[in-house]
Amino acid sequence: MSEAGLSKMSIDGLLDAFVRLSAARGIAMDLSKVSETNRLGAKIGKIEDELKRRPGDQRFVLAKNFAHPNPYVRFSTATCLIEVMPEEARRQLQLIADSKYYPLAGDAGMYLSNLDSGFFERGALSR
Repeated sequence: MSEAGLSKMSIDGLLDAFVRLSAARGIAMDLSKVSETNRLGAKIGKIEDELKRRPGDQRFVLAKNFAHPNPYVRFSTATCLIEVMPEEARRQLQLIADSKYYPLAGDAGMYLSNLDSGFFERGALSR
C-alpha cells in the first residue's frame, strides 16, 4: 500500500481499506501475532496520513466507523480521530476499555492512561 496508490483511491476506497485492515489487525492481535499486528497498524496509519493530507483534513469521514460492530475498527477509528474529535474518540476508547473485551480493552485503557499522562504529547506514536 504505497503513498502513490493511496493518493489515487477514493474516500470510499480508503474507508473500505481502513475497515478491512482494522478488522484484520484485530484478528492478529487476538492471535498474539505481533509482527502482523504492527504491519497492519502501519498500513492503517498510512490511510490516516492520506486522509489528513486531503483538502480539509478528511479524517472526519472515519467517524461513521464509531457505529461499526467490530471493536477493533472502533478502536482504530478512535486513535485516528483523537486529535480532531477528542471527546467522541475518548468516549469510544472508554467504552472499549470498560467492555472487558481483552486484549483490546487493555489496549484502550492503556491508550487513555498514556493520553492522560501526556505521553503522546512528548512525541510517542499514537498507533
